Amino acid sequence: MFGFTFYLTWRHLMNSSQIGVGIDISAYKLDVAILNDTELLQTFCIAKNSAGFLKLLNTLDTLPTTPHIVFEATGVYSVSVATFFNQNSYDFDCINPLMARQLNARLRQNKTDRVDAIKLAEIATSRNYAVTSVKTDVYENLKVYDQWYENDNKDIVSAKNRVHRALQQVFPFVKFPVSNELPLYYELFHEFPHAALVRDLTTEQITAQLYDALHDAHPLTHWTKYAKILQQAAAESVPGLSRNSPEVMRLRQLTQRVLELMADKDSLVTQMTQLAEPLPEYRLYCSIPGISAISACQLMAEIGDSRHFQRASQVNAYVGIDLRHYESGKFVGTDTISKRGNAVARKVLYRIVQQIYRTCQNSNHFCHIADYYQKKKQSFARKTAQKMTKKFTIACIHRLIRTLIGLVKHGEVYDYNKAIMRSNI
Repeated sequence: MFGFTFYLTWRHLMNSSQIGVGIDISAYKLDVAILNDTELLQTFCIAKNSAGFLKLLNTLDTLPTTPHIVFEATGVYSVSVATFFNQNSYDFDCINPLMARQLNARLRQNKTDRVDAIKLAEIATSRNYAVTSVKTDVYENLKVYDQWYENDNKDIVSAKNRVHRALQQVFPFVKFPVSNELPLYYELFHEFPHAALVRDLTTEQITAQLYDALHDAHPLTHWTKYAKILQQAAAESVPGLSRNSPEVMRLRQLTQRVLELMADKDSLVTQMTQLAEPLPEYRLYCSIPGISAISACQLMAEIGDSRHFQRASQVNAYVGIDLRHYESGKFVGTDTISKRGNAVARKVLYRIVQQIYRTCQNSNHFCHIADYYQKKKQSFARKTAQKMTKKFTIACIHRLIRTLIGLVKHGEVYDYNKAIMRSNI
């Protein structure tokens, strides 16, 4: 199935000043093309397993000069390829698929994996990119933890919505004094998933049941208070299904699922913090008012080692907030962000700016980013400012990135007075 096809002898290769290797990556195989300037020397297809990687390594080791290797970033499928080259001390360029498509745009398009590999090899011989930096184990582990954390967040939102729908059928209420952001909310309905189960018991019996089930998790809680809350909600509730409905059992399972996800999320925060604390930028990021421990960990997970970026504009492009301008003739379009970078990092930065603003509004902390946000809001009418919240936040993200890069570059914790002097607020 997998074989080698030779187009030129290695004698032709010896006269080359630049050898380009292009690799098209799919789930189960790799298509490889080797070019000497513009001459196609060799193409072959290998299985994406240990035997295939060994063949690729033997081929690269026989080349007379160090090749310039290019392949596209294809999510989880390109991770093993990047790790392989890193372990065998081969530099490589992992480029954006959009960039590869634009660089190889032609009038006539033939799309096969072999053709794609050849096009990538042409890019390798004609263009010089900065070598792709591979994340160290610490940053890579933070990235995995952060993906796990984000997945738990999504699962929690989904599970909470299911709990809400189930409650509307077996224990509907207009308002409940306990916030649904707290584990206690789900623990109460796990014990009493139907209004009728509360009505059949006295206050003392409900208190005793709550104490037996939840005292270990909440040793200082006065359960009589929550027994009365449940009784009041049950008295006003008009369930649509009986206590014997399977929906009651399902509600218990759903509340248990939410509690498990919340516990898992808290555990992830602890592990991420322990992993990030020894790194120098963790302390620097947390010195900015409003940046919590988990926010700093997520920044480090998504951006990686910020010392690899020479300018703040590179980080802007990496997270997809670099501005895109369009004009033609007399038409001038509105500038928008590209949104072509790391979407998770962009979301984390957006959330951090909002946290900084709220922290400075509700406490005695000061931050030049919050000052800039407030200045932008005051420069517009109230209704207009509400519509421009996203624009204000993106502008603040630019300033936040410059601040983060500066703190890491100089190894200094955040100082409000210095930030005011260096910024033009």
